[in-house]
Amino acid sequence: MNVESKVQGLLTDKTASFEVGKTFPAKDLDMLEKTLSNVRRRLCNSFGQVPNFEIVVPDFFLTKPLSEEQRRLVDNSLSGFYAERSVAQQEIIATVPIKESSEKMVSLPTLFQKFSLPLSLSDLPFNKACGEWAGKPRVFWVRESMAERLVKLAEAMSHVGLLFHIEDAFRPVGVQEGLFRRRVDWITTEHPDWDWQRVITEAKSKTAVSPRLASHKSGAAIDITLRKISDSLPLDLGNKYPEGGALVAIDCPFVTAEQWQTRQIFIKSFKMAGFSIYFGEDWHASYQDNLAGVSDNTPVEGYIAKYGPIKNFSLNTGEIIEIYDEKEYDTVFSDK
Repeated sequence: MNVESKVQGLLTDKTASFEVGKTFPAKDLDMLEKTLSNVRRRLCNSFGQVPNFEIVVPDFFLTKPLSEEQRRLVDNSLSGFYAERSVAQQEIIATVPIKESSEKMVSLPTLFQKFSLPLSLSDLPFNKACGEWAGKPRVFWVRESMAERLVKLAEAMSHVGLLFHIEDAFRPVGVQEGLFRRRVDWITTEHPDWDWQRVITEAKSKTAVSPRLASHKSGAAIDITLRKISDSLPLDLGNKYPEGGALVAIDCPFVTAEQWQTRQIFIKSFKMAGFSIYFGEDWHASYQDNLAGVSDNTPVEGYIAKYGPIKNFSLNTGEIIEIYDEKEYDTVFSDK
């Protein structure tokens, strides 16, 4: 059964009682287009010509957010499809060559303060599973070129009343490994009836399982959500960070019109600014990593990623101190 059939089956399941609408309010669509046009215009001022955007309105929207029971139904029906899709994409991403540029790292809080731009940061420490980093504050660093691009995008977004809330950026040695084990534990606890292969596939789809696929290790990826400058409240995404399952897939159809708009603003704005979007998670964006070397599930001919996984850098200068040996790129993290 394909995903369209599964979606239709859920919609016609009388026990689920999804309340859906077919019409997207014209005024809301106009507002979305104006927001994205304003962002694009300011990005053009910063970068010159940038890609245009296209808005394709879905066939239906939920008229109210999912209940917990409905979430479980959607997750049980669709999570396997989205997880398998992401893992299949990762297999293609893994074929993209990497040539480490040794470009330095930059502190995002420091850079945003320099340009007087609003920024919100997660105050949660690294998870208890993250080895020697367990309980320590997160480190919001990325590569210099990515940081400069984020500043330009944040400046454009500020003019439409939005700011960045950064959940996670660079992940030191031990963090990504620990988060993978945490993800496995979460899934086995939440879905004790799933077989091991399904658990591992779901875990891989949400948390990179090797240094080659972990752009957070490269300083080339960021987990980010959008908030209103006026009150610092988050835009409704339809899920919370770092949840798993079907609903965090950026194109999962079981969202309200408001939640769909939030996802569109995220996708279109970051793409216009030159970032790559990982469709398995509705908060993950990266820059000039190996994800950027894949288009329509096909490697981009001649593309070479400029950022590979690193082990250490100077907190004073941002200079790269130690990188992963290429022989370590495909080391699979332990699931226990």
